[in-house]
Amino acid sequence: MISVMLVDDQTLVLQGISTLLGMSERIQVVECVDSGEACLARLREGVRPDVLILDIHMPGMKGLDVLRAATDIAEIPIIFLTTFDDGYLQQQAARFGACGLLPKSIALDELVDAIERVAAGGTLFSARKDSVSAAMTPREML
Repeated sequence: MISVMLVDDQTLVLQGISTLLGMSERIQVVECVDSGEACLARLREGVRPDVLILDIHMPGMKGLDVLRAATDIAEIPIIFLTTFDDGYLQQQAARFGACGLLPKSIALDELVDAIERVAAGGTLFSARKDSVSAAMTPREML
């Protein structure tokens, strides 16, 4: 069974995803926290899920900031969830070491498959460049 920590500032979203993943026999939600700061605190305390699912837009510490700080604590694959369809966010998430960025509108079976893929060492990012990053200059990609 794959252990997952969920991080989202919206309580209903956090509880909903946790409940849905709990219906899967392949995923176990071991921790739910409502901020990036709380996530990092739990990681510093030794919580080590197989996969971290993180909202990319949160008040206080943003998802990309949590990603950068978390990699200094432990090597845990991170999947971002977002309500925004933004090629730039996807490019930034990949650049800073996330394993994927998924829309919050994703179906449960797709989310479970994505978690399994990432837990097995895979990534959810396409090898092809999307139109946004392909149009960016090298300086813009920094």
